Amino acid sequence: MKRILLLSDLHFGSKYAPWPEGMEEEDSRGMVNLIPVNAVNAAINAHWKKMIAQIRKSPPDAVIFNGDLIEGDQRKEKGRGLMTGQIFTQYRACIKGIEQIRKAAPKAAFYFTAGTDYHQLPDGTNADQQIARHFNAEYGDEMVVEECGIRLFCRHTISSSMSTWQYMATAPGRDHMLLYLNKGEEKYGKIDVAVFSHRHQFVCVQFSSGLALVTPCWQSKTPYAVKRGMVGVPEIGWVTLHIDHAKKIAVDTSGIATVVRPCRVVGRDGK
Repeated sequence: MKRILLLSDLHFGSKYAPWPEGMEEEDSRGMVNLIPVNAVNAAINAHWKKMIAQIRKSPPDAVIFNGDLIEGDQRKEKGRGLMTGQIFTQYRACIKGIEQIRKAAPKAAFYFTAGTDYHQLPDGTNADQQIARHFNAEYGDEMVVEECGIRLFCRHTISSSMSTWQYMATAPGRDHMLLYLNKGEEKYGKIDVAVFSHRHQFVCVQFSSGLALVTPCWQSKTPYAVKRGMVGVPEIGWVTLHIDHAKKIAVDTSGIATVVRPCRVVGRDGK
């Protein structure tokens, strides 16, 4: 039995995402300051530690990091939801988190795809690509990964709409069928699993020709999501594919959890 770990939307640098203990940075005066972990960071860090323990117990054969690994400069929110506005510090925090995965699964192959432009470096440099280079790993805007006896199509972006939440399975199902129609060897070839991300909520659809899924995230609900009118609650965690062969792939969702409440619960009647 082979295993592939699927991760995306880590958003290191956000106040609502993982953040390593002991991170420091130098300010404009040359002073080195500690960036303390907040309550949300701590709750998500605890779930991250559960993942590392699981990886150590059952190391995957490959790990796919499907984009949006850091938060970026948050230009729309003017940086109000950032642990730090220094992008290189976000980058170092992400490296520190992924190095825990590398230590727990030293033989696993790493693959990285590009996240959205919004979560990149201010000069347009792709942070996901730089992180892939740090780990000497394969990287692509989108790519086909041949691992563990199957072929996976990996791309970060998948269409979504707040007005059509009841059709969450439509876009991944559509894109899987489009991949099936373009399965000629000069195109994509046969795809067993299509992996998408971006939405921060898990969904999976399966056909006799293969399956398509959208991965969960590592960022809880943000003030920006509230202002956009999003009622949905992000699903936090990881997904593991257990592979016997191309026609026998199990999707393990035991790593997905609601780690943080979407909003405060107040009132004098509360306990």
